Amino acid sequence: MNKPTITLTGLLAISIIIFIVIRIPLISRTGHSHRISRGGPDTRNWPDRILYQELKRTTEPDLGLQILRSLLKKWPSNKPKAFIYLLMNGTPEGIRRLFSGLKSVDKNYNDEFKYPIVIFHEPGVTHSQKILIQNASKSLIVFQMVEFKIPEFLEKEVPKRACSKNVGYRHMCRFHAKIVTKHPLMELFDYYMRLDDDSQFNGNIKYDLFKEMSDNSYIYGYLGITNDSPECVIGLWDAVRKHISRTSLSLTWPEPMMYYNNFEVASTKLWLKKEYQDYIEYIDKLGGIYYYRWGDAPIKSLAVSLFVPQENIHQFTDVWYTHDTLSYPTVLTLMYTHSITIIALFVIIASIMTYLLRKHKYLKYGQSLLRGSVK
Repeated sequence: MNKPTITLTGLLAISIIIFIVIRIPLISRTGHSHRISRGGPDTRNWPDRILYQELKRTTEPDLGLQILRSLLKKWPSNKPKAFIYLLMNGTPEGIRRLFSGLKSVDKNYNDEFKYPIVIFHEPGVTHSQKILIQNASKSLIVFQMVEFKIPEFLEKEVPKRACSKNVGYRHMCRFHAKIVTKHPLMELFDYYMRLDDDSQFNGNIKYDLFKEMSDNSYIYGYLGITNDSPECVIGLWDAVRKHISRTSLSLTWPEPMMYYNNFEVASTKLWLKKEYQDYIEYIDKLGGIYYYRWGDAPIKSLAVSLFVPQENIHQFTDVWYTHDTLSYPTVLTLMYTHSITIIALFVIIASIMTYLLRKHKYLKYGQSLLRGSVK
């Protein structure tokens, strides 16, 4: 191997080492094993271990809420009153995804910060399935049942598919946009984190996301912004303009942009406010969720843009997260948030290249290599 080749190989090795040193603190990868944890939860940091153990054994919705209320009475004063929730798919594949998702949430966040996880489900999920799910996680898990049906106030027939989505998907959109905001949990707690049953945390989260929200007076937290399909939001923006036409509010949120909200951290008070409840009742009555597949993401994104000051909205740029085919943070987000690191890395590599090429008298060779003249 000649000296130019050795030099370039060495530069590549140095670059890789520097990249690893910088990257390791940012992300600690986790596997996706479906193995069920049998060791049981660590309850030392829970406010009341006896209540915790009692709740861990129950799968009944009413009893779960009752014990949660008792648990909150002894909640530490310096710990935000918060919960994590998701809506599960009760199919075997959905439960397998849930096992993997819960494992990643435990390993990368909840083993440390210990917030209750509330799993909403439709009728048909059996007691034994709930026990399996509880045993798959170290977290405190509460089940809440929700029954979906097409609203009686809809006058037109609901199409079997809208914007390529079935009725079940549209039930889900209505649940996240409206139904969950009326659940008793929203009044019991101050914050929540919403996940999907296939959500994955791909790196260790080293700080309490809820405390970050509370300490900085953030109302809405998100990972990224994307666009919905234009055919899925037909008439939604016009409807919102009509709704706010008699107020001092103005709509500046671009169509069809939306917060990518299968991960979101928010204050429960945002959705409990009369202005949101009036807004969602208006949107719901129009029927666009079922006729056109208006999604919960654009519906709630529009509400956030109307009702939350910009300084109270926070982007989490250091939460490594995957759902379906999308992952965060994106390359552009990393380039923006770690721009100083990237610049420093570039300067270091450029300095090393210049030094080594000059030292071995290969500067001319290096220049010709970069111009593509050396074959």
